[in-house]
Amino acid sequence: MKKFLIFSVIAMFVANVSAQNEQGSTLLFGQTTNFNFAYRSNEDAHLTTLQLGADCGYFVVKNLAITAGLGYKFQKQGYKDYSYGSGDSFFTFDAGLRYYFVKQLFAGAGMMMATDFDEFAIYGGLEVGYDIYISQKVFFEPSINFFKGFSDIDKSAAFGFSFGIGVKL
Repeated sequence: MKKFLIFSVIAMFVANVSAQNEQGSTLLFGQTTNFNFAYRSNEDAHLTTLQLGADCGYFVVKNLAITAGLGYKFQKQGYKDYSYGSGDSFFTFDAGLRYYFVKQLFAGAGMMMATDFDEFAIYGGLEVGYDIYISQKVFFEPSINFFKGFSDIDKSAAFGFSFGIGVKL
């Protein structure tokens, strides 16, 4: 039984999947950013974020998809003395590009706007990830990402780890 489980896990990583990255294919995925830590140098503070989102993509040419999505972001700021400020909640809107180097390894870039309907912040981001297929079209998607704020209310930079599940149609 132990050998079967080890073989199954290895097969998930090296299997030749048949999901298509061809022009006209559709990509649907949901993500959660569980660990996303930022450092704000002007306040000697760190920012911990939890973000949930749903995205879709469309392959405009082979291996290149445009993506768009909606999400929810909660963040809490901590200071050098280990105290914490209040938490903030935002709705997010994002758009970007994702390129698949092989069927499963991808890199992406995009922009995100976060708003609480009183203020908004704009972020640019990069990500690298790997699709782990559990069937021909359904996959788990771990990735690492980097975001940088470009608005007056948030100029922080953040590295994060994301995990999602998706389907290629």
